[in-house]
Amino acid sequence: MRGADASGYLALGAIAVLAALRLLRLGVALLLVLKLCGPIIAAVSLVAAVLLDLDWLTRIGALFGVVLLWHWPVLAAVLFAAPRLFTMLPGTIAMLLARIRHPRPLWQPLAAGPASPRRGS
Repeated sequence: MRGADASGYLALGAIAVLAALRLLRLGVALLLVLKLCGPIIAAVSLVAAVLLDLDWLTRIGALFGVVLLWHWPVLAAVLFAAPRLFTMLPGTIAMLLARIRHPRPLWQPLAAGPASPRRGS
């Protein structure tokens, strides 16, 4: 019974860390918009990002905000803004290389022939 309780607390802690990271990214993106465009546009963009669930826009804003405002290196900023990118990148590169190595055939597909009677009917 103790192991189940510990795993529940671990899962709750992981969810809390992910929520804090998302809020931190939103805050950094808001700081960037606040510095570039002013408080009214920053407030409108914050409401739009939250209501419309524009997570990709928030990630881009966090990336540029960390680089431009806090002067982080680009690799660290990408790791902050899109941490799953590094786990997806090897599969994406392998897929693109497979398309180059094994291209689709150049011939046209055959036209459908006359319908043949089914066996057993």
